[in-house]
Amino acid sequence: MSVPATPGPPRRLTGGDYVALAGLLLAAGFVLALLLTGPLKVGLWRDDAVYLATAKSLADGHEYRNPQLPGAPYQTKYPILYPLVVSLVWRLWPAFPANVHVVQVVNVLLWTLGSWLAYVLMRRLWGIPRWLAACAVILAFIGPSTVPLLQAAMSEPLYLCLSMGALLALVPRDERPAESSVGGGRSDRAPQGDGKGGSGAAPSFLRSEGGLAILAGALAGAAYLTRSVGLALAVALLGDLLLRRRWRAAVLCGGLAGLSIGAWRVWCAQAAAVNSRDPLNHLLAYNLDYGSWLQASVHNLLRVVYQNTSDVALSLSLVLDPFFAPDWMDRALNGGPVAACVLYVLLIATAGLTLLGAVITWQRRRAGVHLYLVCYLGLVWIWPMSPWRFLLPILPFLTAFMLGGFYACVAWGVGGVACVLGGGPGPVPRRAEVVRPAVWGLGTAARKLALVAVLVFAVALGIRSLMNNAAPSFRWSGERLDRADAELAELVRTRTPPDAVVCGNSGGCLYLRTGRRFVPFMAYADPIPFRYPADRRFGMCGRDTTEDQDQAFARVVFTELRGYLRATHSTYLIVAVGDKRYFDRFRAAEAQHFAEVGVAGPYTLYQVIAP
Repeated sequence: MSVPATPGPPRRLTGGDYVALAGLLLAAGFVLALLLTGPLKVGLWRDDAVYLATAKSLADGHEYRNPQLPGAPYQTKYPILYPLVVSLVWRLWPAFPANVHVVQVVNVLLWTLGSWLAYVLMRRLWGIPRWLAACAVILAFIGPSTVPLLQAAMSEPLYLCLSMGALLALVPRDERPAESSVGGGRSDRAPQGDGKGGSGAAPSFLRSEGGLAILAGALAGAAYLTRSVGLALAVALLGDLLLRRRWRAAVLCGGLAGLSIGAWRVWCAQAAAVNSRDPLNHLLAYNLDYGSWLQASVHNLLRVVYQNTSDVALSLSLVLDPFFAPDWMDRALNGGPVAACVLYVLLIATAGLTLLGAVITWQRRRAGVHLYLVCYLGLVWIWPMSPWRFLLPILPFLTAFMLGGFYACVAWGVGGVACVLGGGPGPVPRRAEVVRPAVWGLGTAARKLALVAVLVFAVALGIRSLMNNAAPSFRWSGERLDRADAELAELVRTRTPPDAVVCGNSGGCLYLRTGRRFVPFMAYADPIPFRYPADRRFGMCGRDTTEDQDQAFARVVFTELRGYLRATHSTYLIVAVGDKRYFDRFRAAEAQHFAEVGVAGPYTLYQVIAP
């Protein structure tokens, strides 16, 4: 059974949309206040240190290079667009690390714009009610996983903006879903513009199918130039246009996105050829490209996919469920079979509700977002890193899916109870209604229960976010980390010569503070032994360190560290407290080659004495 297409929500903003926008702006103000009054925690992600250092290189006119590495090789791992944006901050506010607060403001503004585009996209594409779309983007904004990301110089906010804009540009304009009556009141109607889906105020270029395809292709290409996972966006947009038989639009959109992708790959190939002239860069390959670990072994790929299945379920709960926290999960995993069983049930429930919401919103003629999510999650599934961070650029959709799945379950439950108590069929939705937007308007009782549940969910998530990001203990730990980093930078600046090469992590931020060159500690090209050891169990969800992981780190220290320091011409070594258990045993046998220079918080600085 099909549901006939009817004119969709008006293209002009209504009173309800302004309320949603006001709520989004309040969320942005809340997050911005947390960031501007809290600790910086620069370099905590390590990627943010690289973004800041390469942005300074661009601002100083030294091309897109890694200035913190010896020889300042070209940066061919992370695309250039976000560092280019941050370089504008360097030009206007060159004082580091104070200018990181300006980067935080930029991140919040970008996330706000991206969230609004996601709201408009969900309203126009699926016809879901305003309250659900607004709750989805606001909860995603203030979530405990999003705020730490916005705190750092990370590229996800810019990627969210570009990806939402590209998807919105290709919303089918000929058949839009009906406006739901959920939330009370009648369906809003307004003139539909010129019949092509554009409003009268929009330029004629942006009212044409070709113009919108060019805009979508340009934004998709820019998204790829922000994060490499943007390839999933370009593939999904092209696939959606081909499925809808928009051949001309597919050529324009795919061609322009492909031009950006191809230009970046050509530049990377040329830059990599220049980098290869310095033998040192072969040792630093993990900092300059993504490697070829997937292509090297099908066994590695299958192991990653298998283990990431549990990791993705865990990550969904971390970013969506207000009652989850990493320390609680750790206690549950180590608390015996009953606690672990409760944890797994909650993980499955979260994933199940999200999947149900995705099924409800699926529509064949409007499949672009779902294709994008499938492609995006496919790349996340095979990536050998913690998946939770990579879910954040699609978090508004995931949150909407979870709320929608919850609403559907409430509707079914109320309908079933009415059927049992009343002896009649009750308002149980038919399957055809469940998979169409009409499900949003089922039953007054279901609507009220869903609204109450969403409010409870929003309050719980807001409290969790406040506790995680504004609690005195969290702020104190962040301030202590900032103080330790400043003390370490002062120790390196005063106790090492200007031409020193220091081996240690977070080298980008230390370079910006000290001007010294840095190489990473224990660099490795294959992450499989460290992320997916042979003794890791599926149900561990990546939360425990295994014996094989300990042995892998110890093996790197004992068999490769000394040669690595010599090959990279490192004259000093920074050892964090978490690595000292491996290093101290090694140093006991190599004491004549290491002299302690000083201690700064959890870090110890050693001088490397050549034999």
